[in-house]
Amino acid sequence: MSDPNAADPAAPKPPHPRMAVKDYALLGRKVAEWAKDPASRPRTVAEFRKQLLDVDPGATIPDRITGVLFVQPTWDTLVVRLPTKELIEESEENMNPTDAIYMVPEFYKNTSLSALELLYSRIGDYTISECK
Repeated sequence: MSDPNAADPAAPKPPHPRMAVKDYALLGRKVAEWAKDPASRPRTVAEFRKQLLDVDPGATIPDRITGVLFVQPTWDTLVVRLPTKELIEESEENMNPTDAIYMVPEFYKNTSLSALELLYSRIGDYTISECK
């Protein structure tokens, strides 16, 4: 006899919460600061949240984030940052339907951005994108 309260395995899973920002360029500027001045980097998630919200009050950091790790390569070493298995699988499932549309942040469509603002926006995007 099946459990009537058991989750339906065919039902769509709720998405994993992901970090989001309203202004990628502001995040990118903050990331550039952290890259150039390691002493400015937050040491806890609470400090990270505060610094992020100070530059982008619309940003969200999911509760699943309980630690923060900064990795900065040397000139001659490539760091390959791997997304979590769960986020890859979730994104793959979302892209499987034939009518799926891959959404990119709006700034990629904004042709009026200066080269520097586009650079900071890209830095912000690839810093938090988490396989989406």
